[in-house]
Amino acid sequence: MSQPFQYCLSFFLLLNSCIIKAQSITELSDREEYFLKNYTVLEDKNKDYTINEVSSPAFLTKFSTPNETIESNHFITSAYWLRFTINDVSGKDIDWLLEAYDFKIDRLDLFVPDNKGHYSKKSLGDAFPFSSKFFQHKNLVFNLPLPKNTSTTFYIRIEAREHIFFTFLLRSYPILLNYALQEYWFFGIFYGIVFLIVVLNLFLSATLKDRIPLFYAWYVLSIGIYSMASNGIGFQFLWPEYPSINKYASSVTALSLVISALLFCKNFLLQNIKATIVQAIIYIAIVVRIGIFIFQVVSHSIDLGNPLLDWLTLFVAYMVGIYCWIKGFKPSRFYVIGFSFVFIGFLITALLNAGIIISNSIFVVYSLNFATLLEILFLSLALADRIQIFKKEKEKEQLEKINQLEANELLKATIISQLKENEVLKDKTNQELEEKVRERTLELEAANNEIRRINEALQEDNVKLVTNVKDLSKARVMQKVVSFEEFQRIYTDEYACLEYLANLKWAKGYKCDKCENTNYSKGPVAFSRRCSKCSYIESATANTIFYRLKFPIIKAFYMVFLVSNRNEITADELSEKLSLRRQTCWAFKRKILDTISIKKRPRSETDGWSYLVLGNIEDKVLKKTQKESEE
Repeated sequence: MSQPFQYCLSFFLLLNSCIIKAQSITELSDREEYFLKNYTVLEDKNKDYTINEVSSPAFLTKFSTPNETIESNHFITSAYWLRFTINDVSGKDIDWLLEAYDFKIDRLDLFVPDNKGHYSKKSLGDAFPFSSKFFQHKNLVFNLPLPKNTSTTFYIRIEAREHIFFTFLLRSYPILLNYALQEYWFFGIFYGIVFLIVVLNLFLSATLKDRIPLFYAWYVLSIGIYSMASNGIGFQFLWPEYPSINKYASSVTALSLVISALLFCKNFLLQNIKATIVQAIIYIAIVVRIGIFIFQVVSHSIDLGNPLLDWLTLFVAYMVGIYCWIKGFKPSRFYVIGFSFVFIGFLITALLNAGIIISNSIFVVYSLNFATLLEILFLSLALADRIQIFKKEKEKEQLEKINQLEANELLKATIISQLKENEVLKDKTNQELEEKVRERTLELEAANNEIRRINEALQEDNVKLVTNVKDLSKARVMQKVVSFEEFQRIYTDEYACLEYLANLKWAKGYKCDKCENTNYSKGPVAFSRRCSKCSYIESATANTIFYRLKFPIIKAFYMVFLVSNRNEITADELSEKLSLRRQTCWAFKRKILDTISIKKRPRSETDGWSYLVLGNIEDKVLKKTQKESEE
């Protein structure tokens, strides 16, 4: 070997040793699990560097130490090279594995050196079929050959469609196997609960015919599929031979998750609360999120997923829950608690990815999944609380319907009883009518005989006949016997009748029946008066014969007019003239006759019946009846 060559080789080894010391060697000693922290990074903007180039002395100074605890691909259009050196000083016979935590890596190439300084390449990623993995695990796992007590430098090349963190773990076979068993045990419980909740709420929606359990089932199903798409379980078990689905699975399921969450929020929280502005905000959030997704698809955006945007959208649903809780909707308290757990889980995951929290505990790594289980639990409690409220409302409504049915049955029985009474009354009335007809026939025969006699008398004395005609005409005028149609021309409607009563009743001035106050104002009913002192309201019919009248007052006026001028008029005639029930006519006629028997007609009376209107007639009639019964 020539001396210049020896100098060059010595210089190269010295330089490489200095760089290795600068980047810090990861030493494997007494543990079987290590986070890979001591690495340097090189950005490949054009994605055209080769392993020969990046491992050459010219590129040694281009690698930089990350400023952050855990580095990430700041530019998703670039490829990134990682260089790290490992020295196994444990003295144990351990087969080491390198595991990449982030599943969403399109392509990950591991370059392993051999004894001659050449590098062999091993490639994995979600752009390859799942069957290409040597380790059938959801994460990317490589076998890492490490010689004992020798520093070995490895290179990793990464391409990813989304922003990822460069989180790698060095593990032994037993540690990986134990951790994987815990992972898949937890995933079995997680997705089992998701499946049961979805089936249960679909059943509730079909049974109760309620859309809210259906929206909840959609939301929980979206959570489950989004989780599968994000952690690699979906790629492993649902579409292992279709890696192209990985590019869109997370973004599509995230869109479904956000829309279902907002629709569930709107239907669950705002169904009984009037909040137009809040509903508008929810619809705007849905439209904006769909619009952004469509724009990203049409523009062939590389990064369809935008977790921050999705979390901001879910924060809208969270604030709506707080608003409804403040408004007094009790089930929203479970809703808010459930979403609070989700945001806490998201915060822990963000701190873990940022390197602020460093732990490979399953409870920390999958804190968001644990938080989601708690959210599902509390949302189920909220839904159960709402169903309980709905059940109580239904029971109350059914009780009201039962009461209404009982009332209807009682009314039906009353109507049937009334119909039977009407039938009996009808038969009785028919018998009375037949008797009346016979009596009337006899009266008519007697009248005809009387007419024949009068005609004979009239023929005998024409002067006497003229005198008699004049007397009869005068008597008719004095009695003012007119038809109901003629009577209606004077008292056209109820308003006119009430006006007449008010003028007649308070002709000498108003005086309160309770406190004798003389000042008043208009009452709520036409021509009623309200006392300005005690607020007692007196209607125009109060203290008159028309008080508590059950049929039109204009017909009552006409009945008073007829009975006062013709006491012998029958209830049947009144019923025929006024189109009222005979019993009604008989009762009111009796009231009029009782009033006539109590009150004397004043000499100054000109219309022949208005004196019967005023006065507390019912009290006087009652007193008269009691006196007669005592006698």
